[in-house]
Amino acid sequence: MPSAYVMINSEFGVIGKLVTDLKKIRGVQEVELVNGIYDIVTKISGTTEQDLERTNMEMRSIEGVLSTMTLIISRNYSITG
Repeated sequence: MPSAYVMINSEFGVIGKLVTDLKKIRGVQEVELVNGIYDIVTKISGTTEQDLERTNMEMRSIEGVLSTMTLIISRNYSITG
């Protein structure tokens, strides 16, 4: 299952609504507020890479999103317990 992290820069003062809108999008698995260059980091997944592209484009179209950077996961090394 392809997955990616998407870092989002947003307009000032829209974080609450942006988080609410992001959580409604199919394929969004996690939404995290962060400090630094980006305001939000999301994890998205889908059945195909086209699903990732659809989810990413839907996220980018939300009012208040200024820019995104997408990192498609090529290999996962899960650490458990």
